[in-house]
Amino acid sequence: YLKKPDPAVKFSWYNDIGNVDLAWIPVFDGDEYISGERFSYYNPMAGGVTDKRLSVENPDNDFDNGAFALRLSKNVGGTEYALYGYHGLYSQPSAFNPISGKNFFPKMNAVGASVRGALGGGIANAEVSYWNFLAEKDGSNPFVPNDQINLLLGYEHEIAPNVTLSGQYLVQKMQDYDQAKKAALNPSQLVNEWHQTATIRLNWQAMQQKLNVSLFAFYSPDDKDFYLKPKVSYRQDDHWFYEVGANIFGGKHSYTQWGQFEKDSNIYARLRYNF
Repeated sequence: YLKKPDPAVKFSWYNDIGNVDLAWIPVFDGDEYISGERFSYYNPMAGGVTDKRLSVENPDNDFDNGAFALRLSKNVGGTEYALYGYHGLYSQPSAFNPISGKNFFPKMNAVGASVRGALGGGIANAEVSYWNFLAEKDGSNPFVPNDQINLLLGYEHEIAPNVTLSGQYLVQKMQDYDQAKKAALNPSQLVNEWHQTATIRLNWQAMQQKLNVSLFAFYSPDDKDFYLKPKVSYRQDDHWFYEVGANIFGGKHSYTQWGQFEKDSNIYARLRYNF
């Protein structure tokens, strides 16, 4: 799941009252997503893990499918407070059209708030947001994501010279959960009403920061699945760069976010020359 670069128009205004950032993305281009081209995935319509190419309805390239994002922020005593909003299409084709048999990008609104500042020798942050999917009304449509509330807490601290440890805990509360469970194609596979994900990142730099060793780990205590991403990279000079790493997936069930990719675990090596 990788965010693509988007052509956008951005307006920023900085003043003593606060800062304003407004972005307009005139033409929608969704994120990179699992499509079956390289990785197999769990398809609820097929009832299991499949490598069949995902069929997706791509939106028309017109202004009606563009997006607007607004951020209001202010720094008070070294702590940043922010409010933000978004109107446009969700960046993943997470909705399904049973008539055409294709997935599509649902329209949504999002509002949120965040705070970030120094705490206990490190940096702490907290965020809350509400996602409203416009095609979903009361949880009775199993083919469209339900509205949800997202709560995120994070902390980053240098625990030793050149060693940084950071962590985040995300809680996603599905709205209209009882209705969604009644309408679900397979209620036992529906995510928990309060879905939780913990993220840990450990990073060590050495040899004048030319050597970088890191571990990025995701774990869901309710889904009981995980994703581990160890990586070692070395920049020899301005030209040569080397990297080895792995993507390790696992889980108790094949239908969860990371468990579905268990057989897609891999190791890789990368060599890059800049000139």
